[in-house]
Amino acid sequence: MNQMQGIQTQIPKFTEQNYYHWRIQIKVLFESQELWGVIQEGIRELGTNPTDEATTAYRDAVKKDKRALHILFQSVGDTIFERIALAKSSKEAWSILHKCYQGENRVKSIKLQSLRCEFDALNMKEGESVEDYFNRIILVVNKLRMNEETVSEQRIVEKILRSLTRILNESVKKEVRTGDDKRLEVLGCGEVSLKIKEQVWKIPSVFYVKGSKHNLLSIGQLLQKGYAVHFKKDRCIIKDVNDETIGNIKMTSNKMFPLRPSSDVNFAMTMTTKETTALWHKRYGHVNVDTLVSMGNKGSVLGLPKIVKDESVCEGCVSGKQARKAFSKKVTWQATKPLELVHFDICGPMRTKSIGGCKYFITFIDDYSRKAWVFFLKFKSEALYFF
Repeated sequence: MNQMQGIQTQIPKFTEQNYYHWRIQIKVLFESQELWGVIQEGIRELGTNPTDEATTAYRDAVKKDKRALHILFQSVGDTIFERIALAKSSKEAWSILHKCYQGENRVKSIKLQSLRCEFDALNMKEGESVEDYFNRIILVVNKLRMNEETVSEQRIVEKILRSLTRILNESVKKEVRTGDDKRLEVLGCGEVSLKIKEQVWKIPSVFYVKGSKHNLLSIGQLLQKGYAVHFKKDRCIIKDVNDETIGNIKMTSNKMFPLRPSSDVNFAMTMTTKETTALWHKRYGHVNVDTLVSMGNKGSVLGLPKIVKDESVCEGCVSGKQARKAFSKKVTWQATKPLELVHFDICGPMRTKSIGGCKYFITFIDDYSRKAWVFFLKFKSEALYFF
């Protein structure tokens, strides 16, 4: 917490993983304190025989620069501080962080290409709400815009409309609002069966609302389904699409029309599992199928049914029992001059970061001279920069 011009201001912390968000927050902080100009333009050196006004302006600029540098030092951790500790101005410190975590034009173009591919590959998942999908898209769009990529609103809308699922039920909400302006959570949506006049009626698209004390029936949904609802004096009459009366309900003292079914509808559910040859094969520890068939036919094992040999293939047995030819000790081809053949590999992410905050490294080995080069990477997408 830092007090600037009488205002309690919390300086955003830079943790290497939040560079783009931190850059926006710290920039707004600098602008609010009128320090952003000195970070962008730096301090102009005094000429020979400066005037009093020029000297005063120079001193004010130096003070602003030191304040900005002080804020930058406070906003980073110990590891990042080592990178900018020797910076003599806020502009120099800002440039170091910009090059390290946003990169030069070539690295930036690689990141942009990766983000564009991620944006194009976004699709709405089954069961995902439009709101959640929209938030995922905006997250990628913000990353693109932070890397100076122009993404229009029309492009975002077209992306959403192109990638929606084929079945989109807009009536399914996460919460509903009651008459007293309370918000209740919706835990599920399904179908309810009611028994009225010895006949079972099914009500679709029923919300299971957590905290609701009463079951409420929507007049609007009944009308949409083709039902007719008539209110006459103290009665509410509900008729189905065949003009048959479902309910003739009398109004109570609290101006409600309770629909009371004659009884609940009982359901009995059972589940059976087809015991296939593959299932018994796994139960007996991947035993040979011929042995399994023999045990079933002879009744060697109590409870084991007769097994019919099928053409199914057990992937676990194929992977675990396959034999592999040994690698040849003779080299079929070898480079005859340096850099004719270069082997490279990327390793990571590592559990522990390097001092510079890197989690990956890439190696290049010359086949002829066996000389090796090792480069550390913060992100895997930076690999193309070293080719």
